[in-house]
Amino acid sequence: KELDLDFNVDVTSYINSSYLAVAVQRDGKTLVGSGAVSSGVGSNPQKLTRLMPDGSIDPNFSASGIPFNPDGFVQAILPLENGRILVGGIGLFVGPSPALICLNQDGTPDSTFTMGAGLQATDGYPSVSRMKRVGSKIYILGNFDSYDDSPCKYFVILDSDGHKIGPEVNDMPAGAYFQDMEVQSTGMPVFMGAFPVDGKSANLIRMKTDGSLDESFKPAFIGNSIAFDLGQHDNIYVTGNYFDLKDK
Repeated sequence: KELDLDFNVDVTSYINSSYLAVAVQRDGKTLVGSGAVSSGVGSNPQKLTRLMPDGSIDPNFSASGIPFNPDGFVQAILPLENGRILVGGIGLFVGPSPALICLNQDGTPDSTFTMGAGLQATDGYPSVSRMKRVGSKIYILGNFDSYDDSPCKYFVILDSDGHKIGPEVNDMPAGAYFQDMEVQSTGMPVFMGAFPVDGKSANLIRMKTDGSLDESFKPAFIGNSIAFDLGQHDNIYVTGNYFDLKDK
């Protein structure tokens, strides 16, 4: 594919920071989220902007009404139906739910997305690192212990209105370290990272739809994965450094 020379973007004057999250909407517009903002930008810096298909700033979108924390990071953006936008990160907002917010199509807060007490963590700031949508279900991965005062370690499933609908149980290994998440068409999430399982460190694990660990999922390799993705028929493509493929 050739480089699109018609896409001309310069957001350096709009967000004075590094860019940590990008998502493309169905209409071809691109959402861009940023990290910590340098001093002198203002008490309420922009952390999120939207670009037109040609790369110009979308004049019909503004998140200036969101009380962003200058030291926070946008780490995940998930476009929802009807143009709504779910934004997650760490230390993002000044308020009781600093890791997750839902916006309307124009960037204003969506009052219909009901989170209650939101994401909470006992060991510090709650955070969101990955978000995926399968049908009407929203899968969220991050560092948290509960959602709206309902226990859910590291992982929660929401409906399109922000209500928790899963998982029923939580077999997520204690001391887990996450890098990425994908969700198969069956609704079973696959996680990449480092997970203490059966006295060993697993690199990939899969959870059943009820949140229990899928013990039948045993990847035929030993090593460190760098990235993975889902292909046709839910095949899992993995790249990384491997020293044992278990004779395969």
